Amino acid sequence: MALKRLLGTADVLLAGGETAAPLGAVLPPEAAAYVLGVYVVCAQQCDEFTLALSEFCANAAADAPQKLHVLVLSIEEDEQPFLDSVRDLPWPALPRTASHKKMRLLRRLRVKGSAPSLALLEMPSTRLITSAAREKLTQQPENFPWHSRPLKEALKDVELSSNEDKPRRYHDLKGYKGFYFSANWCPPCKAFTPQLVETYHKIRAKGHQFDVIFVSSDRSESSFEQYRCTMPWLAVPFELGDLRKELAATFDVQGIPSLVVVDPDDRVVTDEGRQEVCDDPLGKHFPWHERRIYPLTERTMLRMHDRPAVIFLVESEDELTFAEGALMPTAQKYWNSLKGNKSESADDEVENELQFFIGSDVCLNFRTIQCYRQKLFFEMKSSKNCNSVKKITKTRQIV
Repeated sequence: MALKRLLGTADVLLAGGETAAPLGAVLPPEAAAYVLGVYVVCAQQCDEFTLALSEFCANAAADAPQKLHVLVLSIEEDEQPFLDSVRDLPWPALPRTASHKKMRLLRRLRVKGSAPSLALLEMPSTRLITSAAREKLTQQPENFPWHSRPLKEALKDVELSSNEDKPRRYHDLKGYKGFYFSANWCPPCKAFTPQLVETYHKIRAKGHQFDVIFVSSDRSESSFEQYRCTMPWLAVPFELGDLRKELAATFDVQGIPSLVVVDPDDRVVTDEGRQEVCDDPLGKHFPWHERRIYPLTERTMLRMHDRPAVIFLVESEDELTFAEGALMPTAQKYWNSLKGNKSESADDEVENELQFFIGSDVCLNFRTIQCYRQKLFFEMKSSKNCNSVKKITKTRQIV
């Protein structure tokens, strides 16, 4: 996805936030190879990291094979806080009014933490390198631009310990893998681990090839060993602290417990494994690929911040089965057409890719949807009116 497709042709504000200029005038040509750093800021002072980033751009990054160019993205929507957030920065910024372009860029960046944060895109492909560049800049400045090693390379020759069997090598694991980031000192982790153990056994009992690898955040080996004894799966040895940190950075783990599921080719299926286990303790939907239609819950509603959504609301929970049956043909047709439009690149996302939800007035306060900026509503009095849903898939409104 070219940057022009991602951000359009809108002007950007030059350093200081007052003068506008075309995006193409402040960044290298569209076909050029470089690293784009998107610096996400807010009105609160970010002076310490801004200084560190400025020095890094002037020194270490200046000598790197791939040059670093910084673009500022302020999350402030009101005029004065926005100006306060960009006024003293030495880099161009997206204007305050470019809210849709900012949303699109934030989706691409997968930024989970709060401002200030720094994410890197490899140009001209706009492939995400890392959304945790702020931490990497302060901890490993010499490794810029911080490309992650493939899992098979990072775990090559590592013996993964096991309580119930001999140690195993990563390349011997042929099915799905779950990287479980957890720690003995973490109460939510200790509450979730028994749930994961039960789901793990249920999944394997169905014949699925599924191995879990414990990646510890424990502070002592004794604590690690005590906790590992409660788990029937593999673990990265405690003494490989740098590897454990690298794996957490590879998957951009922001907190624990966290479960990341990858497929046999090491492509991430979901980084929301913890939530999937809680919602699906029997593992009926394992390996938890993206569903064609989601039930609307407090957790799944958060997905609407990421991409546009089609929501089929019915009056009672008894009608949810009807709603899913009515919406599924349209959703399936849409997803099938999507496959033909995607390139071979895993990061080449289709613009404004739709999501489909079903919900009832019982499980959803309708007011929660009304905060979204652009909407299409259709009152469906009969199943014949499912053509209205098809119209939504054609308009593909940006939420």
